[in-house]
Amino acid sequence: MPLPLNAVLRNVRKDQQAIKDIYAESEPNEYKDLDLVFCNYDGSELDGTGVTKRFQRLLVKHNLPKIRFHALRHTFATMCRAAGMDLGDVQDLLGHADISTTKKMYTHVEIEPLRKAMDKFTEYMEIES
Repeated sequence: MPLPLNAVLRNVRKDQQAIKDIYAESEPNEYKDLDLVFCNYDGSELDGTGVTKRFQRLLVKHNLPKIRFHALRHTFATMCRAAGMDLGDVQDLLGHADISTTKKMYTHVEIEPLRKAMDKFTEYMEIES
């Protein structure tokens, strides 16, 4: 896990613990400890619709184009490949049982063939000029 992400998740954990402590002081303790990374204040699962709405509000707030939340998964996989990560490693990160799922669904662009094609084009343009 990259260190910046680790730091963010540690802060999320610290915040969750503070909320758990507040719930622990109340009678009865109604905190639902499901060991989730992201959850509602009472520890229960987030509603998918709520996550989508929050995400869309963040996009608007920061003047970003409207995309589906799930598109982040596709972007992550494609960026991993662009960074040179092995397809098998991307498969493991995404949790796919079959590598063909990863290749067909999540890596829309194979970066290396495009790089080679652009290198050929650049070479052609240098020869022609």
